[in-house]
Amino acid sequence: MKAVRFYAKEDVRVEDVPSPAALGDSQVLIKPLTCGICGTDLHEFAGGPIVTPATRHKFTGATLPQILGHEFSAEVVETERNLKRVNKGNRISIQPLVMPLDD
Repeated sequence: MKAVRFYAKEDVRVEDVPSPAALGDSQVLIKPLTCGICGTDLHEFAGGPIVTPATRHKFTGATLPQILGHEFSAEVVETERNLKRVNKGNRISIQPLVMPLDD
């Protein structure tokens, strides 16, 4: 699948990346429908990395290159089998903050 990936200041590339292999507990696979570019993404492009993790993020494991585009709506195309509140076909918007549940 295609993704916009941020590597460094003024270095953003549209690349092919692997599709997710399997869903983890409480995860869903989504198909983006619309996506915007926010001010944070523009600041990252012009002067970053600022917020994007240059080293491995302690909660998400993310590191550069980072896929941009966190302000979007999507359709759920697959859910983890035990998930009850979200179903295939639901339309959703994204909350891009990731925090530990036990802190």
